[in-house]
Amino acid sequence: MINPMWRLEGLDAHQDTPVEILHVVLLGMVKYFWRDVIKHQLKDKAPAKQKLATRLSSFEPDGLGISRLRGDTLTQYAGSLVGRDFRAVVQAAPFVLKGMVSEPCYDTWVCLSKLVPLIWQPEIANIDVYLATLSNEIKQFLLLTARWTGRWFNKPKFHILVHLPEHVRRFGPAILFATESFESFNAIIRAKSIHSNRQAPSRDIAIAFSQWNRLRHFASGGYFIRLSPENFESTRRRPGGDEEHPDRYKRPQFTADPEQWKCAGPGVLGEVVAQAPVNQYLGLVDTNFREHKCEHDSSQRSAKPYTELRMSQYHSTDALRSRLWWSCRTCVLQDNYVCKVEDFVVVAGTHGKSLGKVIEIAQWSQDSTGDPDLLLIQTYNRSEGPGSPYGMPYLVGTPSYAVVPYSHVICTVNTQHSCFECKCEATAEEQVRQERRETTLTRKKIKHEEPLQKIVLNTAQMHASQHILPFRIPTQQLDREATLRKSAEAIFSELTPQQRLAATA
Repeated sequence: MINPMWRLEGLDAHQDTPVEILHVVLLGMVKYFWRDVIKHQLKDKAPAKQKLATRLSSFEPDGLGISRLRGDTLTQYAGSLVGRDFRAVVQAAPFVLKGMVSEPCYDTWVCLSKLVPLIWQPEIANIDVYLATLSNEIKQFLLLTARWTGRWFNKPKFHILVHLPEHVRRFGPAILFATESFESFNAIIRAKSIHSNRQAPSRDIAIAFSQWNRLRHFASGGYFIRLSPENFESTRRRPGGDEEHPDRYKRPQFTADPEQWKCAGPGVLGEVVAQAPVNQYLGLVDTNFREHKCEHDSSQRSAKPYTELRMSQYHSTDALRSRLWWSCRTCVLQDNYVCKVEDFVVVAGTHGKSLGKVIEIAQWSQDSTGDPDLLLIQTYNRSEGPGSPYGMPYLVGTPSYAVVPYSHVICTVNTQHSCFECKCEATAEEQVRQERRETTLTRKKIKHEEPLQKIVLNTAQMHASQHILPFRIPTQQLDREATLRKSAEAIFSELTPQQRLAATA
């Protein structure tokens, strides 16, 4: 391969090209493993595939920031999925694959589901501790993959993954050099190239972008230097030809005189209001904006005294009792994720972060911010010991309750019922929604059996994974030499006599 880029001074292609986690992990390992499950491990097993689809559709996505999974799509079109689909699959895999694939395959899936949120860290508090943990998790993942089958290492992405820790130390969190955010511009560039005569497409796209940015600058209230007649440049002939330039303005010189700076008038700026269609067209809309941060309980007709709230049993002051309150069904946390009553959350306290269940949400009737004021949280502890069959910890409720300010609630977390232990089966039914409407069609649904309190913390959660990290269970440590030897012996035993002879020659 000949590329002039490799001749650039100071460029080391091995160190200056970081691991691209979208294509190496989600569109690499996760895609390979998921296609193997559908096309090989569940091949010619229609009932098993239908059971897997039912498990996927019954998976609870609360706290993950994703919509409910479409099990039929994820199983039927496993070869046509995109990164967003694999992002959902890897967070649900430990719960939906238990008992359906071989034990070495499942252990590898569990380790991969622990590794993915560790890679997608938006911030790193202690780089040395983080890299030590990341390196160990990558090592154990590769060993578990080798124990499953060493044939996976014919794919180069497994070898590329080993270099991720050194790139994180040099460039920062891996999510910073992921291409998901950059690929979002492909549609914009393609749209601009359509309105080009194809003679100089790059120039046409650049001009269109500059015009677009100029329009956004004006519409958002940006200032520009007033143009005067002396700035005007008359038409002149192009050097070496008879073609004329169009009339244009010279670039004015910068000035600190505020009288020379102007902005769009009130008529233009009046069109650019919060959540207006023109804002969406110009890309000025905050996609995380939510107009109503609290959803009041529809059964409550008027604000009620504090003593009628359940949280008054655990915390009460004269100031609180002197106010009227609304009970809320949901609220929007500071990370713009919706939190409902009965959701599990991470709470910041004087002794560090803790887990809890939201029992009640209250908002002062005179509040003008739209935020809730207080939340009643039941404390939950992470269970000690090996944890659940999914390689994740149980959550055990305690009789302790606390009334915490809204600002102390960090994020929601995803929890699942331990269906494998409780032997939950697809004995229930639910109506199928099509085009946002209920239909007469039904499909199977997992019915949770007792004890319903057997709750598992989903440490494969990618959203706010830095807050879930302290509660995860460490991956089992495999012996490197013994694991690799068994993997090599398994591959050698599968060879034909002719292949064995060639391998030992």
